[in-house]
Order: sequence, then structure tokens, then C-alpha cells
Amino acid sequence: MDQNPPKIADEEAQAFAFTVGKTVQNYGTIEYLINELIALIIKDPLISRHMVKQPVSKRIEILEALVKRDALAIESDGLVLTDLFSAAKSAFINRNKVAHNPFVIREQKVEGESHLTSGIHVIRYLENGTSEEWIDLPKLEAFTLASRDLLIRFNQLLGHYLAK
Repeated sequence: MDQNPPKIADEEAQAFAFTVGKTVQNYGTIEYLINELIALIIKDPLISRHMVKQPVSKRIEILEALVKRDALAIESDGLVLTDLFSAAKSAFINRNKVAHNPFVIREQKVEGESHLTSGIHVIRYLENGTSEEWIDLPKLEAFTLASRDLLIRFNQLLGHYLAK
């Protein structure tokens, strides 16, 4: 019996899988904050329950319209609303790419040597009629940083409404 079983994934694949988890967690937290903000602003549990059934893009639009009413007060608190909602919509397109496409470990040959590379092979949620997309670790890390920034901004927005 072999005392050294083969590795299922190399360190790069493990790092990639870990980053997928961080990214998906960020997106989940952002979605939670969006739902909480809508509920806090609307103050009607019946309507709030129906809001969370809407696609996240629709909830972002609704939240944007609600927040515009308080834009002056929010911005006077030092919070920046510029591009928050458009960035959130783009981020959730990326979330769908990460969450609904296969994680793949490919073998690439460079100068006769094999190298395994990890990524997400995007075959759904393509933009502008493009064919396929490959999300490698650097691109995924960019999604993680962008989603972390959005998480912080939505959390600050929630803080503004909780302080009212």
C-alpha cells in the first residue's frame, strides 16, 4: 500500500479554493447588508419579506432609490455614494461567475513541462457576447478586494441608518 497518497490539489489549487471561499463570503455579507438596509429604511416587515425574494440586482436598484432620498445627509456624514450601486451590480455579476461556473484544474505544458493551474471556467454569465472566460487567482483576488471594499461601504451605510 502506498504510504504517500497523491495530492488532490497542489498549493496553488488550495489557495485558489480558499480565495473562492473568501470572495463568496464577502458577496454573501454584502447581500445580507443590502437586505438589512432595505428593511431598516422601509420599516415594513411585510414589504421587506417580499423584497428579499427579488433578484439582487433589483434589490440594489430599490436600495439606491431609497438612499437617494437621504443622499445629502449621508454624504454630509462623510460617506461616498458615488458608484456604490453600479459597483455593487457589477460585483454581483462577478459573484455569479464565481458561484455558478465550474472550478477547474488545467494542465498546461510550457517548454515541455507540465504545470497545473486552477481557475473558474466561465461558461455562464458572459458579458457583451464574449465566448468563454477564465478566472485565475489574480483575477479572483481582484474580485475579493473589490467585494471587501463594497462590504465596508455598505456596512458604513448601515451604520448611518442605525445611528438615526
